[in-house]
Amino acid sequence: MEENFSLLESRIFNTIAFTDCEKLFHSLEKIKGNTIFVGAGGSRVVAEFARIVLEKKNHLLGLTCSYRDLCYRDLSFYQNLFIASYSGTNYGVQLCAELPLKKYLFSSLKEGEFQELLSYHSCLKKEHSFISIGATLIPISLLLLYYDPTFSFSTTFNKEFLLSKPYTSFEVYTGTDTVVAATYLESTMVEGGLGSIILHDKYDYCHGRSTYSKEISTLTIYLINQEKELDRELLSLLSNSKREMIILKGETEDAVRNQYQLLVKSMYLTKQIATLLAKDLSNIDYDKKIVPKIYHFEGEM
Repeated sequence: MEENFSLLESRIFNTIAFTDCEKLFHSLEKIKGNTIFVGAGGSRVVAEFARIVLEKKNHLLGLTCSYRDLCYRDLSFYQNLFIASYSGTNYGVQLCAELPLKKYLFSSLKEGEFQELLSYHSCLKKEHSFISIGATLIPISLLLLYYDPTFSFSTTFNKEFLLSKPYTSFEVYTGTDTVVAATYLESTMVEGGLGSIILHDKYDYCHGRSTYSKEISTLTIYLINQEKELDRELLSLLSNSKREMIILKGETEDAVRNQYQLLVKSMYLTKQIATLLAKDLSNIDYDKKIVPKIYHFEGEM
């Protein structure tokens, strides 16, 4: 885990240097019309960020969903399918190949059978990790560079969080403006075995969702893209409830850049939580029977 976090910045720089960014960005520019964005695990985080960037940059209408959703949705409203997959080889990707949409595969694959392969490459050694932070943040960094060519990766902001004790129950306050970090936190807490996690939409909290934390000791993680009146009201109320709280806040005037920044902060927060729990995010003791069986499943969904 320590090695993968220490190599994160150099892996991003190396991929940007060894990827034909001009070709990649030209392909991204061509995506027009209603688009579905799909991914699983860490690639779901990539799919969410891709939707945000292309909605803003290409002025399209996007929807993020899971592979299985594609079996049940009316696809006639959409023209494109954007598939985020680091390996580009799972069954979900194969399923997409059969759909009547123009397909864009965003992957580290060097070649493929898709109409449009949006590929990226690195000459550094491959990340070996159950929770692949590089495989998530590298493609997202390329998408941010497409959105904002002045982007420069930096971890100069705070990456240390003062936690009084280990936690195994978490509540995340979020919304569409912080969905990238929230998606990462949910996926990593569960897949990494760090504990149970609940995502609260900030306004939905008015419907009695405060009942949960009255009964169970949780760590509150509050995500802020650009602070609003609702944030100030909620934070005032939550601060009086004697709970431990971590506030992750975007530090720029741009909402897309803040989504990225919140994601990076969330990655370092999960690293610290895992350390307190004596867990290694790169070496998770996952279920050796269930995971391979479902990962290689190729039946009807």
